[in-house]
Amino acid sequence: MWQVLASGIALGAALAPDPAPCPAPCHLPIVVPSVAAAVQSAGSATGEPAGRGSAAGSASAPGSASGATVGSEQVRARLVADTAAFVPGEEHLVGVSLEIADGWHVYAVALNDTGSPLSVHIESPPGYAQQTAPAWPAPERHVTAGDLLDHVYERQVTLPLRVTVPADAAPGTAASFRAHVDWFVCKDVCIAGGADVSLSVPIAAAGADAGSSADEPLLRAAQARLPLPLPSAGVPVTLELSGDTLNVRAPGAAGLAFVPDPDCAPPEHLLEDGERAGDALALRLRPEREPGALVSGVLEVRWRDRPSAFYLVRVPAGPPAGSAPASRAPEAPSH
Repeated sequence: MWQVLASGIALGAALAPDPAPCPAPCHLPIVVPSVAAAVQSAGSATGEPAGRGSAAGSASAPGSASGATVGSEQVRARLVADTAAFVPGEEHLVGVSLEIADGWHVYAVALNDTGSPLSVHIESPPGYAQQTAPAWPAPERHVTAGDLLDHVYERQVTLPLRVTVPADAAPGTAASFRAHVDWFVCKDVCIAGGADVSLSVPIAAAGADAGSSADEPLLRAAQARLPLPLPSAGVPVTLELSGDTLNVRAPGAAGLAFVPDPDCAPPEHLLEDGERAGDALALRLRPEREPGALVSGVLEVRWRDRPSAFYLVRVPAGPPAGSAPASRAPEAPSH
């Protein structure tokens, strides 16, 4: 188990429940933030505690369509939008943007050896969005001592959510968004934290040119790393299951990397097989897998002459190599 440390004042037994089970396997100390410094209770500029959904933290620049920044020394969170104002009837992007201190990382929703993934919930005004979960940009591989492999975000990540402004949104009003985010940030130690952030975007007149916000490049960069379904025609990637191995080819690629979903059919040697230079990757699967299991995750294709592409992979893993075929009930004799 990880060693549990206290940061700042000690947590009183009446205020802190027993520590939650450590994400397995454990390899770093966990720092439990003190009540006085807990990220989820970030103080406002006046020093008063901020409740859930408040806009505590540093103020954003006028016209930036960015909410106040809340967080800790390791992670700072805010809500951002792609334009300084929203136009009725048009699509826009909002997103939770995290600034991560140098040397630290947070975890993606993927098959990881350690750590807990980010949890993000965005509340939109009625009629703006069909869901509360944002999209997840492809993460990066991160290897630590002991050959532990995780899939993480470092330095900066923005998780976008596409919204559609109702056609009857009244100009001169504002669209208010809230988000709650929990993280597990690690370096030499791991710190559990979280924040509540908010954003208010003015509504412009129908047909107006809202103009890009200062944060639009963050959302555009996040969109560029969102995995897409493999196209039905002109497929640049081939996937072929041979026994217990999924063979991936992308002619002309400089490199390939595969990030498995948490429920992916278990790879045999992901540290070795999950990333390869060149245009071929062979992902070996463990024979011990459930019937109907899928090889699922995100494939990154690193092209030589253009930006990387990211594709969703969902391939039936099939029965283990050498397994006996499923038995069939005898057919009734015909008369």
